[in-house]
Amino acid sequence: VVKHSWYEEKRHKVEAELLTKCKGDFRTPNHYYSFCPIDPRGGPVSTARFLSVEGELLEEFQWKIRNDSQVPSHPQSRTLWIRVTKLVGRSLVHPKTPWDLHIVVRHGMPGWLSRLLKGFLHRDISIGNVLMLDPPVTTKPFESETPAVEQLMA
Repeated sequence: VVKHSWYEEKRHKVEAELLTKCKGDFRTPNHYYSFCPIDPRGGPVSTARFLSVEGELLEEFQWKIRNDSQVPSHPQSRTLWIRVTKLVGRSLVHPKTPWDLHIVVRHGMPGWLSRLLKGFLHRDISIGNVLMLDPPVTTKPFESETPAVEQLMA
């Protein structure tokens, strides 16, 4: 799978770090590599080319959508990063029955929890990020060093 995302400079490594630390947990994709494409001028592909430069007024780059719109003190530049991963599964638009969908979502919850316990809060739970394994596969058992979580999962 080749995926691209626009990241703030200080956050571009978070997804690769998550995929590396959670490798093998409930079918977390294997992360092969990440890279930032280079534009024809030799710099990273970035939204910076659309933002103001030194000496230009920030107000000229803002759309006044509401009367109370405020101009930020520093515009946010984002850089394009491309990730290559190996993914197993299909989108949640493919279950044959409502019960199949229920099972997929129920099995996805330990995956979400295992990431949370490793310090990552996944905030984009969607049909493209929770995948159905068909046919089902055996994964390693859920593990936690938190007694309350272990008791809940039991």
